[in-house]
Amino acid sequence: YDDISISFNSGPAEGLKVDGGITSRWGPNAEVHITSSTLSNRDSQNAIIESIVAQADGSATLKLQTGIDAVISEQEEPGQGVEVVLVSRNIVVEGEASDNPQLGGYLQVFHTPGVAQTIEGVEFVNMGQEQGKNRFALQFLYTGDVPGTSISRNSIHHSNHRCIVIEGTSNATISSNVAYETAGHCYWFGHESIDNLIIKNIGSRTNNNIGWRDRISGHNDHEMATYQIYSPLNDYIANVAAGSDGRGFRMYNDWRTLGEDLVNTGKGSLRRVAMRTFKDNKSHSNSWQGFSLYDFEQFFTFRDDINVPVFENLMAYRNQNHGIHANNIGSAEFRGGVIQDNQWGVYIERSDGILIENMQIKGYTDLIKDITIPSNRLKLCRTQDWRHEGLTMMNTRWRYGEHDNGNGLRMKNVTFSDYDKNTDGCVSSWPIAMMNHKYHDTHFDYVSSWENVEIVDSRGYMFDGCGASQRWGFDDIVINDLDGSLDPTDGSAGPSALVSNFPHMTKIFGDKCTAYADNCMAYCTDVCLRTFYYNVEQFETENWKLVISNTNGDKMEVSGIIEASDNYQFTDAWKYMKFPVSLPAGTYTAEFIDESGNQVWPAFIEEKWENPPDCLGYASPSDITILKPEVSGPSCDELVRNGGQDASISTSDPWLHTHPGVEVAVGLGLDGSDAIKTINRKYHWTGLGQNIDTRCIKLMEGQYFEFSAWIKMLDSSGNPANVVDPDREWYRNMSPILTINAREYRDALTKQFIYTTEDRDKAWLARPYKPDGWNLVHGLFRLPENSPRVFWELERAPDNVEFIVDNASIKPVTCDPDMLLKNGKLEDAGVSKYWDTWGGEVGLDIVTGYGGSGNALKAFKRPHLSHGPAQIIDMDCINAGERLAFQAKIKFESSGATAVCNPYTWGSDRCSDFFMYTYTQGIRHYRRVAWIASDDPVDGWYEIAGVYTLNEDQANAEFAKVYFDGAVANLDVIVDDVEVKKIPQTCQELTLNPSFEESTAFWSFIDRGYSKVSLYSPGAGGESDFALRSYDRGSSEWRGIRQQLDNRCFVVGAEYKISAKFRLLNPSTGEGETCDTNVQYNSGERTQCPSVVVYGWQCEGDDVYWRFWNQIPGFDWDKDSFNDFENSFMVTDQLASCKSVHVYVHQVNRNWDIVMDDMKISAAGTDAPTYAPTLFPTETGVITTPKPTVPPTSMPTVATVTDCPGDTTGPMEVAAGPIMLAKSNSLCILTKAVVDANGAMSSIAPVARSYDGQAWEKSAGEFATMLLYGQEFGDYTSGSQITLPELDGGSKYFLTSYSYSLSEENTVARMLETATFGTTLSDLENWVQGTTFVDWVDDQIKKPITSHREFFRQRVNPRFAHSLPIGRSDHACKGQSRWRKFTFAKTDGELWWKEQWFEAKFNDGDKYITIKLNGHVRTVVESIAFKNPEYILEFNKKYKMRRRPREYVDGDFDLYMDDGSYQSLVNPPVTFYTDSIQ
Repeated sequence: YDDISISFNSGPAEGLKVDGGITSRWGPNAEVHITSSTLSNRDSQNAIIESIVAQADGSATLKLQTGIDAVISEQEEPGQGVEVVLVSRNIVVEGEASDNPQLGGYLQVFHTPGVAQTIEGVEFVNMGQEQGKNRFALQFLYTGDVPGTSISRNSIHHSNHRCIVIEGTSNATISSNVAYETAGHCYWFGHESIDNLIIKNIGSRTNNNIGWRDRISGHNDHEMATYQIYSPLNDYIANVAAGSDGRGFRMYNDWRTLGEDLVNTGKGSLRRVAMRTFKDNKSHSNSWQGFSLYDFEQFFTFRDDINVPVFENLMAYRNQNHGIHANNIGSAEFRGGVIQDNQWGVYIERSDGILIENMQIKGYTDLIKDITIPSNRLKLCRTQDWRHEGLTMMNTRWRYGEHDNGNGLRMKNVTFSDYDKNTDGCVSSWPIAMMNHKYHDTHFDYVSSWENVEIVDSRGYMFDGCGASQRWGFDDIVINDLDGSLDPTDGSAGPSALVSNFPHMTKIFGDKCTAYADNCMAYCTDVCLRTFYYNVEQFETENWKLVISNTNGDKMEVSGIIEASDNYQFTDAWKYMKFPVSLPAGTYTAEFIDESGNQVWPAFIEEKWENPPDCLGYASPSDITILKPEVSGPSCDELVRNGGQDASISTSDPWLHTHPGVEVAVGLGLDGSDAIKTINRKYHWTGLGQNIDTRCIKLMEGQYFEFSAWIKMLDSSGNPANVVDPDREWYRNMSPILTINAREYRDALTKQFIYTTEDRDKAWLARPYKPDGWNLVHGLFRLPENSPRVFWELERAPDNVEFIVDNASIKPVTCDPDMLLKNGKLEDAGVSKYWDTWGGEVGLDIVTGYGGSGNALKAFKRPHLSHGPAQIIDMDCINAGERLAFQAKIKFESSGATAVCNPYTWGSDRCSDFFMYTYTQGIRHYRRVAWIASDDPVDGWYEIAGVYTLNEDQANAEFAKVYFDGAVANLDVIVDDVEVKKIPQTCQELTLNPSFEESTAFWSFIDRGYSKVSLYSPGAGGESDFALRSYDRGSSEWRGIRQQLDNRCFVVGAEYKISAKFRLLNPSTGEGETCDTNVQYNSGERTQCPSVVVYGWQCEGDDVYWRFWNQIPGFDWDKDSFNDFENSFMVTDQLASCKSVHVYVHQVNRNWDIVMDDMKISAAGTDAPTYAPTLFPTETGVITTPKPTVPPTSMPTVATVTDCPGDTTGPMEVAAGPIMLAKSNSLCILTKAVVDANGAMSSIAPVARSYDGQAWEKSAGEFATMLLYGQEFGDYTSGSQITLPELDGGSKYFLTSYSYSLSEENTVARMLETATFGTTLSDLENWVQGTTFVDWVDDQIKKPITSHREFFRQRVNPRFAHSLPIGRSDHACKGQSRWRKFTFAKTDGELWWKEQWFEAKFNDGDKYITIKLNGHVRTVVESIAFKNPEYILEFNKKYKMRRRPREYVDGDFDLYMDDGSYQSLVNPPVTFYTDSIQ
């Protein structure tokens, strides 16, 4: 050895130089506590003052009785010198000395609301009881609101349990207290401590004497913090945590508000309330964190970046772990402060929307090195795997909710230094690094923007991009540098970006990027980058590339990222292959290529954009065009891939699972083939499925698809799953269903948030369920349109039931108009394929079918009369106006025995009807489309049939379903031979089932409950023939038989022939009844014979009710046989306009039964011309003219035309019966009148009229309507034809003509009455004789435009004294309002929800006094004063308005005065001058 040297650096200190202000309060023999200068709180010291000497510079020197270790002073490190506090007090409260920490003293203030408490200048020693509930050194417990309370300048040391505890207390001040050597938490502020001021307190040596087993149940004093804060609703200012075995400050906001005994008070989450002040607090020398800040979600209340927690001017130094540890902070600001000499400076975890501004972050400084290295004291980096980092930021967001902040980390005016020295013992030392948590995949999505960030590091280290890439796998980091402050070349003055230094991040920018040596980062100048990514299916895409190209031809290839590569993760339905890209604004294309460079498509693409950065010039969704290979129809004929149709399956790809797992089931499929199987399926909401190629969905947009899969279910032991019950509702989770999961953008323009819609129960388990065999899952549905991803899933079977799935298929369905309802005979696979239920909890089973053979569907356990069998139908091939036929056989059982129902009642014994439900753009239709018409079941089976015409909404239905509704719930409903099909348009024959061959189908009674129908034999054809009988018509002649006709056939000019055969029966004897063929109206004797009515509903003008009588010449009624009926008609404009047309047979004596057969309405002659041209030209050739019609027409043309008499010849009598009336060029009226023996007429009533050459029309009024009921004039060239009914009581028909003429003045007046707002005398006087109406109209058009609105505003809408919902303007200066004269209205006065402030503005030199309310000018006055001369109105001062002003000029209004009184002024008029403020 040689040249050995030992020198003295420092030794024990004999005194301390402190603030001279203490000399009057501190004295010899007093005890002081000196906090730690090191990383360990245990380096704090105590000493006794020997003397105090005041110094000339205003300081004081404390000479101590014994020396102390050297400490860091404020002179050496401003703001970080040790704290020296006086421990001794003149008043001492001391617990009885004991070695048992459970026997200390305690002081508790309990339930003293409104009573101010003062506890000041007291020394508490040996207080608090370990494990003692509410046995703390000093506690305020639910004292309530105690303004004026002071807990100040106390000293608490050697406490067995905490120091000061505040709970359920508000408006107290806790200030300048000193605590050291305390067990558990020291200062503790509970959930319900609010509005308290905690200022300038200090705690030191918070020890770990309370272990986990020693704590109070529900409390965590074993995780000691000098300040344990559960309430953000207090102000925490200039407090010091000067050393703890745990944390300095720990703020934890619960999602509840806990009260006494930690019971939830129901007052809501403390995480989401607005935090009060937290500033100028210090924390040092703690074993864990200086500041531990957990669970601040205030952002979710206010949804902005303004109302967020602010942590101001924090100082965290010499802490063994973190200076600041922020966890689960929705949004917050850290303004100012110094973070120094911590293992980790600022550590941000599970937090978003963070701003760090005006902060210094320092590493391992020389000062702390000098304190720690020469001794055995704790040092930074004392553990080999600890990294030394200034800012540890997140790499991925933690939460992705729609309303989460998403703005990552912003830094502004932040300096990093001292990370390049004194770090020999550290694994690494970086100013900025990323945390090692990977919440999702390795895509960096923590949006970050920095401004004026300075990093002082001699190594050139700035951001540990190498560690982020090599350790954590993050290769796509983007940090926007708003001002170019991080540019290594100092050449950028504008927005630039710091990115991972890889070609997939930089290549497209050309030479704009410069590598940051040893950082694995690059700096790209003059770009503002925004990140987006494509989520795609993971199968087969592992080696694909996303190619991004710009308009310059530059390309950049991006590889995909997946969360994990193990099979469980790889087949997870919610794991993606992700391709992230960061770009500035521009025009780009994006396409996927495989290993060979071929363009490919990954089944779907979800495009997701991060929040925009703080710079300008970033990319947006409209900048990118996705290129994709086209897809053809045949390739979309099967949407399930690897569905099990092949006997051998080598892989489970592309099958996905929702968290059980999926694998190939070798040899376990149908007939020993391979299938797909779940693995360890534990929960009902899990299952398996696949993505659907979205190109196929687009190609087949709006089309129905059919899902089919065979499934076998086993319990966890491999036995048949007997717990499955397909008759329960899907949400009971007792049976597998198909769920369509569609991903949807909240805003398709921004694409910033995407969510999942779950459309459940789209396919279900067919019945009957066979536990020990294969079962069919089947259903029809539409796939969602415009969804970026569609994923189907089999789920919802009970927990712990495994699936084995084979022959899975999704195929497009072609609508078949002849078979809209499928499997109507229940023969398809022998199960209820296609069938479902209407209503929940309905059992379905396959039973013996109609006629004792085949299958039928039985619905049992029906909770409600509307519940029963149902089926979705595809009506895409059906158009509005087309008709559907509904038919079925239906049977009812009770306890297994056949039951009967009553088809003629709405009561409890009613039958089920056939219904159709449709849904179209929010419009729902529930329509009864068929019903049982005849009460004559065969072996218990009823026939149900009906015809229904679809309207526009129903034909365009997004969803349609038919069901059976009506029978009482305790009956089982069985259906068979169910059909729904389109009825072809055949206008040659309008009636369906005209001859009733063993069926009443499509014919019905008129009004359920008032008549009945049934088959009747023999029919017109003899014993083997059937007819239709209407009986039990006793309530009204209106009751009878009806059928809906095809209204499309009713084209103007079309002619139809009505033919039928009728009998009338006595219901009691069955014998025939005789009617009077000469009566063609409803006679009082009710002897009229049957007529046929064409009844149109919803027609233009009114309903059409045309009644046709038998027109066979000279026919006589034969009561003992069927009587032929014939008539014909031509379709008019009105009938053609009807929405619905029926044929009715009724209006016969109510006491007779009507029997009808061979009821036909047939086209007469050629078809009427169609509205649209025919598809093909008319074929040429010889056209054979058909023979003339043999039967007479319904209204044969009358050869003789009856002219109206002259206007001077008087009335002319005409006879009843058919008549052709000539059209009148003047005015001709047909009237009815009674003529006496002298020829005098009375009881005159108009019947019809013709004028100005127009066709004849019925006169208005009840008489004409009733007389000609069911008739319309036939319009011909020669005249108008009608059949005039016979008149009773000597009445006759007369024609009378009238003439009239108008003067030119009257003619002009009539024109002006229709063309203007009304004729005036001046208009007529100013009319220039000879002016044509055309000239007048042209002249009016050329006149200047006048404003009706202006005219309207000048004359209407006076002021409203009270608010009204309409007709009121909300501001006096807006249009359509009137000015008021007085200045202040009632609403300007005192309002309980709003304060209103009056101000009179006047400055020297002003001419007028300006009167304002709430800062808005109301009027100007020359003078204003209080009515009471003892009070002077002060100008430019705000007065609060009192009560409601009187609403008239000089009415009173009041102002509150400073002395609590109120004084009155007069309500001034609204006045402004040319030289006043406006």
